Amino acid sequence: MDREAEALKVVNQHMAVSAGVGFVPLPLLDMVALTGVQLNMLRKLAEIYEVPFTRNLVKSILAALVGGIAPTMAALGATGSLVRAIPGIGTYIGWATMPALAGATSYAIGRVFIEHFERNGTFLTFRPLAAREQMDEYMSQAPAAVGESDEESVRDAPSHAEPEPEAAAEAKA
Repeated sequence: MDREAEALKVVNQHMAVSAGVGFVPLPLLDMVALTGVQLNMLRKLAEIYEVPFTRNLVKSILAALVGGIAPTMAALGATGSLVRAIPGIGTYIGWATMPALAGATSYAIGRVFIEHFERNGTFLTFRPLAAREQMDEYMSQAPAAVGESDEESVRDAPSHAEPEPEAAAEAKA
């Protein structure tokens, strides 16, 4: 199995786990658990692409990326989590929104980093601000992506990394 196919498998697995985390009935605990799932996904992607992983650096990058993808989506996630505290109907509303949002967010994060790593990027060369538009695009694709491995879109998507110095030198030659 090639690296990209292996990476897509990791993303799909973590997307499913993230959706499951969305069912955690305790407000805000689901968000903490989701962050842990996403960090684990990025650690595994880093292993596949042989990219150094520093937990604190990756947590900062993840916060910058997710915090800016779409304030509406972040607000929806927090609202979905907090609305569960409302007796009765709150549980049902939270369960209707959080699994889909959690899965979509993890899917989008995974796909953005696969693109980045495929182009020889590292965590140090990742630019969260530049990746936000692609993040939004993958968020909208995520529901259709359940159970799929759309490898072609990774190859065709624009990079959010600066090429490594060796790659830049080869490109000029």
